[in-house]
Amino acid sequence: MKHQDMDTDKNTDLSTTENEIRKHILLVRDLLNKMVVEILKRSNTHDQSKLSSPEIEYSMKYTQKLKDADYGSPEYLAIQDEMNEALEHHYACNRHHPEHFEGGIQEMNLIDILEMFCDWAIASQQHPKGDIEQSIEVNQQRFGYSDDLKEILRNSIKLLK
Repeated sequence: MKHQDMDTDKNTDLSTTENEIRKHILLVRDLLNKMVVEILKRSNTHDQSKLSSPEIEYSMKYTQKLKDADYGSPEYLAIQDEMNEALEHHYACNRHHPEHFEGGIQEMNLIDILEMFCDWAIASQQHPKGDIEQSIEVNQQRFGYSDDLKEILRNSIKLLK
């Protein structure tokens, strides 16, 4: 094969390779954009059920009591028991809670997990003794998620800063 023919083959191979890389980049971009759209939908609908009955009535009665109790403590759990009707309604309406699913957290998708994590982070910030690290630990016991997921959540705390 002549030198010129080899150069032509290299250029064709390079062009084909570049096109495949560009195609991959665009496909990943499109898929990420689909995920962004879903995140935006979630951001606009997050916890809207709290503004309607029966949740709003329970929130009026119990929000301060929950803030005064340490997350995961026996006192906190007793308050949650008193709120059972509202919590069942809330979990049924909001898929970012593991309780929404019969199989718990293992049935959630990435967007559910992301919204759940953001929910926990803000709840931790709004609680006088809140600590997202502690919430991740308590919730691992509560929901039985893996050490791998726990580390992913802990690694994501850096994104909150």
